[in-house]
Amino acid sequence: MRVARVAGRGFLPETRCIDPAVAGRGCGFFQNSNTILLTGEFRFGKDSRLLKPADFRRVFQQAVKIHGAGFTLFARRNELGRARLGMAVGRKAVRRAVDRNRIRRLVRESFRHHKNDLSSLDIVFLARREILAHSGTMLNKQLNLAWKRLEKRCAS
Repeated sequence: MRVARVAGRGFLPETRCIDPAVAGRGCGFFQNSNTILLTGEFRFGKDSRLLKPADFRRVFQQAVKIHGAGFTLFARRNELGRARLGMAVGRKAVRRAVDRNRIRRLVRESFRHHKNDLSSLDIVFLARREILAHSGTMLNKQLNLAWKRLEKRCAS
């Protein structure tokens, strides 16, 4: 199955969504295709990312910290009404670029699935050296727990 991202322009006219319940949320299967289109709430676009150093500094200044196996999450409320994620996976912590990119992919995917529960939070993911000792599934489980703990701690 192939995944296609739609960037504001729409999709081919001959494809038609056959699952309207899913399409309303921004993701679905389309007729005459084995492609899933990621739009709307399931995307990880620029509006879901921390992009500027000032944004990172703001989070680090007054952050709620959640520690996981090989990583730390820093979070702070924002006024935007949506969750944003920034990642700091440094070369000192994770030596090989392949491993850094794999970790970023896993964190992005996990965040995409939980970002609606984490509304109005700016979050920074900081990798530590111990992260390489864990498999992808273990990291995913740890992230799921961390998102839930973060949601509880920032709810008040």
